[in-house]
Amino acid sequence: MLFLLPHLDIIAHSMGGLVSKGMLTQANDALQQRLRLFISIASPFSRTADGKSVGDDGVVTVKSQLASSAQRNATAVYGIADSHKGVIGNPCTAALVTAILQDGTARVSSPDC
Repeated sequence: MLFLLPHLDIIAHSMGGLVSKGMLTQANDALQQRLRLFISIASPFSRTADGKSVGDDGVVTVKSQLASSAQRNATAVYGIADSHKGVIGNPCTAALVTAILQDGTARVSSPDC
């Protein structure tokens, strides 16, 4: 027996955001209709190959994570003051993702973040 949840939430970090976005652009209508949230954390949506700048951690440039096309298509954009890898373990990331998953529709805030 196949059991389908009424909605689908996708949370991805870095390259996982690119892979997930690619999958979603090719998904059939049934899957796209079930998609409630796509949360991408520190994904390099821009293909910029600029040199190192302030805030870069040597893994992915900050500029590539702030692609204007991705921001235009987003419901909300949140800044977490941490490195590309550190953002995953940051308490603010966990608090914001939890709040987003609970609300599911609009921009949220988390105290102290």
